[in-house]
Amino acid sequence: MIKLIYKVLIAMTIAALCYMSIIVLYLYSNPVPAHYLDKKNTIIKEVKSPKIVIIGGSNVLFGIDSDSLQKQVGINVVNMGLSADFGLKFIIDNARKFINTGDIVVLSPEYAHLYDKNTFYGSYSLINLLFTNPYSLKDVCDSNQFFSLLLKTPGTFIRSLYGGKFFDPSLSDKGDYLFDETLPHNKVQLTKTGLIKQKSINHTVFAYLIEFRKSLQSKNVKLFVAFPYIPSDTSTSDCYNSHSIYRQLSTAGFDTLYSPEECKLSSHYFYDTAYHLNFVGRIIRTDALAIALHKKAAITK
Repeated sequence: MIKLIYKVLIAMTIAALCYMSIIVLYLYSNPVPAHYLDKKNTIIKEVKSPKIVIIGGSNVLFGIDSDSLQKQVGINVVNMGLSADFGLKFIIDNARKFINTGDIVVLSPEYAHLYDKNTFYGSYSLINLLFTNPYSLKDVCDSNQFFSLLLKTPGTFIRSLYGGKFFDPSLSDKGDYLFDETLPHNKVQLTKTGLIKQKSINHTVFAYLIEFRKSLQSKNVKLFVAFPYIPSDTSTSDCYNSHSIYRQLSTAGFDTLYSPEECKLSSHYFYDTAYHLNFVGRIIRTDALAIALHKKAAITK
């Protein structure tokens, strides 16, 4: 009986190693997230301080016209928006390496980054990045984040096998998504359960944001929170939950550029998801951001 159990364990170990080898080889052959991140980091390295660094998920990537914002505020601007599944922790940890004394940081996470610890830690794109560029592991120093990603690795492989694609956008010289206005827009589908699932910021995320703010303050860097724009015809629960998150951040002393209620537009201004503004929506958001920065950050051109 013991010999049988021993043989089964050996067989299971070999099968697991073979499975993991296939995962590694497959993900290593798809280096898109690493290429995407390299483009972003190359861009920010070339932008001189003082500068405005806008950090967040793809709501930032699609939603900001950095050239227009720079002209309106008179300060260099760089868009460090990445796909949300890199995880807010990694998105911030990567960007903070390039933030210098006198810079201004505008943080605009997707709501799930704030209340869902798994989304905060990252998934699909970040896992692929770590396989194709192991040097990035230095930015995943949290053991909880590491194990969270490890558990998601098989799912990432399966998703890739069944047609999942990594996002590799064309970028402007300031990191904005370059729209192809000849392509048709997909109608934004809103769920009955709402976009914002919870009303409270996860305590791990909250502690991390407070630490990030302290690190910026030590470098004389101003931090502002800018809520992402979402469709105005979302559910009632979205209004309640977003306002609850807004109150928590305000109570904790975070400087917010505007309230969630001011960050809503008709779904006609969105490109393909509830976080991706189209070209016109981007202009509206950028103009509002410029006005808020003039007011809250005391920027005078």
